[in-house]
Amino acid sequence: MTASRRRFLRLIVAGSIAAIALASPHLIARIRRDRMAFEPVPGHPGYRRLAAGPMSGANPVLIGVETPIDPAGATDLCAGLYGPSQAGTVPAAVFTDAFCPHCVPVDRMLMARSGTTLAVQIHHLPRLGPASVWAARAILAAPDRADAFRARFERSLAVIDKTRIVEIGGQLGLDPETFADDLMSPKIDAELARSEALARSLGVVGTPTAVIGQTLIQGQFSERVLEQIIKEEARRPESFC
Repeated sequence: MTASRRRFLRLIVAGSIAAIALASPHLIARIRRDRMAFEPVPGHPGYRRLAAGPMSGANPVLIGVETPIDPAGATDLCAGLYGPSQAGTVPAAVFTDAFCPHCVPVDRMLMARSGTTLAVQIHHLPRLGPASVWAARAILAAPDRADAFRARFERSLAVIDKTRIVEIGGQLGLDPETFADDLMSPKIDAELARSEALARSLGVVGTPTAVIGQTLIQGQFSERVLEQIIKEEARRPESFC
């Protein structure tokens, strides 16, 4: 093989490598996007579901089971799921649990975009035992202390019951007697029942489960997945609700 022939082959190989390097991000993104396997949500035309990653509190008995919304819990899916609409944003909701480790990054991603690209409604779905229920009640009873309560729960090794919740509330500046009454408010009972009814209607089996527009994302997911879903949902007609 002549020297000129070898140089020619080297140029071809180098050019091919450069082309692959330039195209690979787009190819990888395309492949990953194609790997998003959606399935329809029975009973809710236009809604789709994506199984993304790990979740907590998943009940195998509920997988694939969708039940009609109890009229006492939520009479209208959009109004109950998303809350008030905000112009220029994609309606979103998240089913979460204060003791779900996979929920923390998802909640933070969504709330960081709330009011800009998303209008986020939080639904507490305490399926990890009595401690989860008390934690949800505490956050709903004192929403202005929600972040402080979550921080305590993340590092707490103590048993979480009503007595402990009231004690933490007192440490956060709440009146213990008033807070103890607020924890058992019928409004909180109704809120938890409404979230449970919505979750069952949509076939939500565990936390976190986010609903971005008409896309359910079950389990923990990445920023990339979130951005892709937001872009797709932003192109949907605003009147889907």
